[in-house]
Amino acid sequence: MKWSYPRISVYWHDKEKKMKRFLVLALICGATATSALAVSTFTPTVTDLQGFGVLAAYTTDPDLNPLGLDVYTSPDPTWDTATFTGNVGYQLDDVGKASGGVIPVEYVAIGTTGANLSSYDSYALRLFNDNNQDWDYRLFATDGVNTATSPWVNVGSGGDAVSLSVDLSGLTLTNVTFGFLVGNTTGADTIHTTASPIPVPSAVLLGGMGAGLVGWIRRRKMM
Repeated sequence: MKWSYPRISVYWHDKEKKMKRFLVLALICGATATSALAVSTFTPTVTDLQGFGVLAAYTTDPDLNPLGLDVYTSPDPTWDTATFTGNVGYQLDDVGKASGGVIPVEYVAIGTTGANLSSYDSYALRLFNDNNQDWDYRLFATDGVNTATSPWVNVGSGGDAVSLSVDLSGLTLTNVTFGFLVGNTTGADTIHTTASPIPVPSAVLLGGMGAGLVGWIRRRKMM
């Protein structure tokens, strides 16, 4: 009489080997995708965002608070309702003027200068409106001669958010000024805006696969 236990053991051993190969291949594919996306799209880090300031050369609003921009790494709980990880908040008085149109005539540019973005073909950022009125936002990047912008987007009050991106093709990317513009069409007010980096989707996927692989290996060891 022949027993089938060895066949079962071989079957499960073969299945385990196939599962390991699949997970390793998935991790490699995820790492490759992460690398490709990370190279093509630039999203500022929290440190980058903390270094943002008012860019006078790109600001059209002449009536800003002379005390300047307030940058806070622990957003004001009175205004900040955003839960996105890595928030950096900005507050500035007397921004925006009524225009009667669909985009602000006067606005403030918040950002930084002198960046080398030669490894990237786009720039992306997530913005939260933590104010009690609507604000209009757009991203911009310029090499001093050519400028790339996203469309103006209206973001509602009370923590509404938008993810914006700009195509950097056509710019000389070794010395770039970039950031975001903010204004409104209903009169001057104090902005309370929060900016956050945008995670690379494949990085999130890669992290999830890695955690799943570790958990699966641990379960196998316990069996």
